Amino acid sequence: DKLDPQSGTSLELGSSGDTISVPSGATFDVPSGATLDVTGATVSGLSSVSGNTGQFKVYSSSFTLSNGVTTLITGWSEDFDLSNYFASDKYTPTVAGKYFFHYSFRANNPASSGARFKIGLRKNGVEVGNTNGETNVVSGGSYPTVNQSAILDANGSGDYFEVLGFQNRGGDIGLFDLVFEGFMLSA
Repeated sequence: DKLDPQSGTSLELGSSGDTISVPSGATFDVPSGATLDVTGATVSGLSSVSGNTGQFKVYSSSFTLSNGVTTLITGWSEDFDLSNYFASDKYTPTVAGKYFFHYSFRANNPASSGARFKIGLRKNGVEVGNTNGETNVVSGGSYPTVNQSAILDANGSGDYFEVLGFQNRGGDIGLFDLVFEGFMLSA
């Protein structure tokens, strides 16, 4: 059987506050090219999700990184956030699963030889091992770029992710082309 809108091309099920249920064992299929908009709704009981849920990309044109101090990067602007998981400089997915993240920045001022630049990821306020991208400047006058990718688990009920940076050039340094992006790989 098929349910079509009375007029136009949009169909709304229920009203604000209603609960729409798909029984256990049933399949709710959203065909390729269709859109399922659940903005502001609570989605629960999912055993699997596909289609790269949680896609987001945030950026910053500039950030000042102090010398010798690991610093949380703040002031992100959203390019897109399809599941509304990004707020207050952190990504907090509400569906449990494995998530892919990529993050990067460039130093705005020429760096001196031996300067070290690092970008990393924090989960629930704690730096996660093996998520650090790092570079050491071999010769002066370059604009070092640091980037890293990671795949991490999120519990869907409070785990959050943030980006941090570090440099030891000898003074504060401006960063530009900062990016933090990702999506859900699997439940």
